[in-house]
Amino acid sequence: MASITTDQYFDNVDVLEVRHLRNIDYAFLNLSSSVNVILGLNGAGKSTLCEAFSILFHARSYRPSSAFATLTKENSHGFQVNARLSTSYSSTRIKMSKPLGSSWEVTRDDEDVNRLQSITVLTPLLIMSPDVDNIVDTDPAGRRKVMDWLMFHVEHSYADTHKRYSYALKQRNQLLKSRDASAEEMNSWTQELCNAAEDLNTKRVEILKKVNDFFHKSLFGTPFNGAQLVLDSGWDQSKALSECLEEKRFVERQRKTTLSGPHRADLIIQKQDGTLVKSYLSRGEKKRLSLLINLSFVAYLREVLGKKTILIIDDWHAELDVQGRQMVVDLVQDLGLQVILTTTDVDPEINMPSGSKMFHVEHGEIKSETAY
Repeated sequence: MASITTDQYFDNVDVLEVRHLRNIDYAFLNLSSSVNVILGLNGAGKSTLCEAFSILFHARSYRPSSAFATLTKENSHGFQVNARLSTSYSSTRIKMSKPLGSSWEVTRDDEDVNRLQSITVLTPLLIMSPDVDNIVDTDPAGRRKVMDWLMFHVEHSYADTHKRYSYALKQRNQLLKSRDASAEEMNSWTQELCNAAEDLNTKRVEILKKVNDFFHKSLFGTPFNGAQLVLDSGWDQSKALSECLEEKRFVERQRKTTLSGPHRADLIIQKQDGTLVKSYLSRGEKKRLSLLINLSFVAYLREVLGKKTILIIDDWHAELDVQGRQMVVDLVQDLGLQVILTTTDVDPEINMPSGSKMFHVEHGEIKSETAY
């Protein structure tokens, strides 16, 4: 079985090969380590290529309600995503297959992989798309998901702590639904929940404080200058979580669910006077601020931890104005990141870095590959 240590990670996807995914029968891309523009009409297969990256690094589609059966091309028995990942000094080959009605078949350098997490840790992947709500507008669960993505790539043990908390939460909620739960059982799982909660919250607070430094720098010269990221931990921080749970014990019994803890946390984006930023921003401004938050996460991973994030912006004309699009390209160049951009139109207003590539997609096929 292939194994991986926490200091092994890769900067780019050199080669991407896709079989039987949605409308793509077969696609092969020899990618640039800088900017890759995927050009094509709506329905040509651009977003499907973005999904291939999501499957590779997240083991799922980034698009809502995309069951594996719907991802498989009609009259096919499953889909496959293969890739070669690289750094300046090494490379590795990943093959991921999902037969219909069966489990994943994954290899790394021709060795079987039993834990998908050993693939997802290899490279951070961040996707922005019209199919995914921006950080500013999404609900607390969406913002927690973004925080958890960052935490996972900062500290791999975070995934184990999160799993420990989620399991304790599940057990405690089951006890709240049960009429026969003993006080001893409830106390035991409440204690386990609180211990894991403190670990999660401490890690979130520490990392968010550091990320805020990058966020503040990114806001200079923008209408958002002075905004800050604040963690709502999910319970009153002047009290221990156990005390908050005890105070809500009667209400929790009525509602049959745990009402305080990290699963209720939120990432608050506010001005220094506490006003929520989204209350006075236009839709376009919210998208741009969301981009700045994402790029702050990316810059933190790159400059503090040395990890390069692969950034995907699906339908980037819809997501960003010209200023926002140029800002992405400039950051990619500054941080040496690989980026995938999909569009229906050529963008002559944007100055692309040397070595960038454009792939023209029609009806699920790569028709041409050109250099900028």
